[in-house]
Amino acid sequence: MTINTGTFQSMRTLNTIYEPVLREVYTQSVAEQTDYLPLMYNMSKTTKERENYEGVGAQGLMRPWGSTGKAVYYEDREKLFPTSIPQVKYSLGTQIDREWFDFNKHQDIKDEVIKLSDAVYQTRQYQGIEFAKNAFTTSGTDYLGTATNSAGPDGKALCATDHPISPTNSSTTNSNMFSLSLDYDSWHEANVRGQNWVDSKGNLMPVMFDALMVGPRLMSIAYQLAGMNAKKADQAQALYVPEQANFSLNIYRGTFDVIVNPYLPNAYNWFAINKSRMRRYNKWNEFRKPDFKNETDFDTEIFKYAVVGLWGKGFLDWSWIHGSNATS
Repeated sequence: MTINTGTFQSMRTLNTIYEPVLREVYTQSVAEQTDYLPLMYNMSKTTKERENYEGVGAQGLMRPWGSTGKAVYYEDREKLFPTSIPQVKYSLGTQIDREWFDFNKHQDIKDEVIKLSDAVYQTRQYQGIEFAKNAFTTSGTDYLGTATNSAGPDGKALCATDHPISPTNSSTTNSNMFSLSLDYDSWHEANVRGQNWVDSKGNLMPVMFDALMVGPRLMSIAYQLAGMNAKKADQAQALYVPEQANFSLNIYRGTFDVIVNPYLPNAYNWFAINKSRMRRYNKWNEFRKPDFKNETDFDTEIFKYAVVGLWGKGFLDWSWIHGSNATS
């Protein structure tokens, strides 16, 4: 930041000099950060105060033309579990005395803006991982540690053993959780379970998982399972199941991506994700992206810099994810 304000300047003049520079500092800082949200959510724009989703059930199966009087068969629409996602306004700011500007404390001013950018980034990443943080409970906490209802539309935790297939059929359920440590066998078991799920009509809706989300503690085994563990000089080793001496072929090599999210709070929890269904059912609705702005206070000679945003998030259905509440 090569600005020399020289002699005493008015608040307005100082703001005219610094505002575009500090805005660019904020913009560059945001661009340099790793955003995990697009890996976990369908990121959408919205113009509504609240997004409402009806939760329509499965269509069922086609019928023979002759059995329907030689007319198109129309399945009755079954309403499942509706969801409503409101937009919430968030803000954070920092205040800087004009003396910092008078005495050209450029690096300190720049650092304040970068720290503001970091705090906004941290807020959204902590919010973004809440679905996994609270995946196994209906009484969770938000990013500030405040108690919150983390139940899904069906009244169950995101990952539960007893998801009812419809409001009118709670006796038939699906399970998308267990408590197994991550290894080849547990990854295989999750995929087998996903392919045995049934829809609201009781018909199979086989789900294969093409992403594995872990925290840093499980990063090594996750990459090994994905077949990315071998050095280029010995790539053939990636063909086999890790930690096995009998050279069994790793049938999952190259079939899924690994998401290493450092904000995942439980070191041993892991989540199998179907990315296509995730984009359908895990929503992040952005009304107003975090916006950098500033004001000057004539009476106190304080420069105020703030970021304000408006967004909402939530999941509409559980069938895009299988979680393991592992302890090792």
